[in-house]
Amino acid sequence: MSELFAGKYLLKERLGVGGMAEVWLAELKGPQGFSRQLVIKRILPHLADDDNFITMFEDEARLAARLNHPHAVRVEEFGQSGDVWYLAMEYLDGYDLRERLRNAGHVPASEAVAIIDSVAQSLDEAHKMEIIHRDLKP
Repeated sequence: MSELFAGKYLLKERLGVGGMAEVWLAELKGPQGFSRQLVIKRILPHLADDDNFITMFEDEARLAARLNHPHAVRVEEFGQSGDVWYLAMEYLDGYDLRERLRNAGHVPASEAVAIIDSVAQSLDEAHKMEIIHRDLKP
């Protein structure tokens, strides 16, 4: 599915959906053939009128924008298109750890240690900024 969102993002593939938001692989479209891949996280339509959730999403945007770490995804933009709030975020090409485990059955110990170390480093940086992450996923 390709859908133009917020006038400049071409939504290409839904990467995931949770209880409150969905995440899309997208392409930023600009003048003279400019384009760049990124990710759009947007509030699910049935939550668009929930003021409490919108406030939590705004807080997430502000906190995430403060992070600057090689193991943390960078927030490029926070905005609203119609009644849908969204975050435009850096796209990191990689694999889903859950899918990797499903396919391979295990991850070599050295790779597992490297993954855990990367996550711990980024969480340490967030904690130094008094940001507590409450939703870690593979």
